[in-house]
Amino acid sequence: ASEPEKSVPYSRDSFWAVFRYRKLTLEEQRNTGMPQFGIHVRREHRNTGIVAIEGYIHAEGGKEILKTCDLLLGEGIRHLILNLEGSRIINSVGVMCLLELIEKIDQTEGRVCFCCATPTLAKTFKIMGLFEISTLYDTEREALQAMEDLI
Repeated sequence: ASEPEKSVPYSRDSFWAVFRYRKLTLEEQRNTGMPQFGIHVRREHRNTGIVAIEGYIHAEGGKEILKTCDLLLGEGIRHLILNLEGSRIINSVGVMCLLELIEKIDQTEGRVCFCCATPTLAKTFKIMGLFEISTLYDTEREALQAMEDLI
């Protein structure tokens, strides 16, 4: 007989907390202090959009990000800034959704960049290779300036 799965307490700074392969239970989500998943969008300039993400970026969140960005592309947005200030955790499926988004934007000769990531998210993105095809900026203002330089 196999032993029951041991529960490991969530630590905001825990590197392995980022790589969860199972969904967090509702109780675990409440214990992380993370807000419910949400996306806030605004347009900057004529072809740059800012997508502020809140909460845990998992399969459902990743799909919502892709859907939102598809709508923005349909409205003529070519460059996207993903503001991660409200997000502290991502799983492998969330990372795959972001990679898909970067590839999609790259095909339209646009650019995706990230800003305001926690050190844990930044480390995860680096390990997963996202910074080989995109850039992380400390602030939204820096990301906007970089996008303005493309216009």
